[in-house]
Amino acid sequence: MASKWDNEFYVLGYKLASQGCTQEEIATHMGVKTETLRHWIKTKPAFRSALKQGREQCKGTAPGVIADYMHYVYGLLPPNLKRLYDEIKQFHEEKKPLKRIDALLRLEGKRARQYLFLQALVSSNFNPSMACRFVAISVDTFQQWVREEPEFANLMQQMQVHKKNLFESALIRLVKLGEPSAVMFANKTINRDRGFSEKTEIHHSGEVHHLHHHKVVAIENLNLPLEIRRVLLEAVREQLPVKTKTVQVIESKYSKDLDQQEQELEGD
Repeated sequence: MASKWDNEFYVLGYKLASQGCTQEEIATHMGVKTETLRHWIKTKPAFRSALKQGREQCKGTAPGVIADYMHYVYGLLPPNLKRLYDEIKQFHEEKKPLKRIDALLRLEGKRARQYLFLQALVSSNFNPSMACRFVAISVDTFQQWVREEPEFANLMQQMQVHKKNLFESALIRLVKLGEPSAVMFANKTINRDRGFSEKTEIHHSGEVHHLHHHKVVAIENLNLPLEIRRVLLEAVREQLPVKTKTVQVIESKYSKDLDQQEQELEGD
C-alpha cells in the first residue's frame, strides 16, 4: 500500500469528498492507510481545505448522494428512535456492546428494532451484516423477518428502490464531474441506441432457420489428467442416447487411447 504524498491528491481528495466519500473510502481510493490520510489532513492545510470544500459541495447538491440520503432516512425516524439510534452508536464505541444493546432494544419492541435496522442498513452502505450487528440480531433473524413479515419485507423492497435511485444519482454526479469510466458506462447503457453499445442488436421478423456448424474440440487436446478425460468421455456418452457411426468410431478410438495410456502408466 502506498504512503508517499502525490500533489494529484489535492484534486482527487476534493472530488471524492464532493461525492460524499468517507475518510476510509478516500484513503482506499488513494491507496493509503486511513491513518496516513488523517496525518495528511493535520499536516497539509491545503489538502484539508480541499476536503472541506468538497464536503460543502456535497451538501449543496441535490438529494441522492450518500450523505444526504443517510440524513434523509434518519429524518424519517420518530424522535424517540432518533435518540435510541444515537445512544446505540455510543454503545458501539465500547467493548462488547451487543448484550447491552439487545437488552435495551428488547424493552422497545421488535418494530423499533426493525426501523433502527433499516437506518443502520443505509448508514453501513447497505451492508446487512453490519446492520444486524448494530441492532444485535443474527442474520438468520433478519432473513426470518423478510420471509415471515410482509410489512418488513415491503420496507426492504422500498429500500431497494431507494438504493437504485441513490446509485443512479451517484452515476449522474460522476458524469457531471467528467469521470471517464462513468461517462463510458452511461453511454454504453443509456445511449446504447445511439451507437455506443459494444453489442450489435439485430431486429428480425418471420421464421429463423438455424444452420448448425459443429466445432469439435478433441478431449485429448485439453491437456487434462487421464482420470478427468475419462470422466468427460463418460459424460459425453450419457448425452448421446442415439450414436451415429462417426461418434462410435471416435469414441472407440479415444477409449482405446485412454486404455493404452492407463496401461503405460501402470507399466511405469
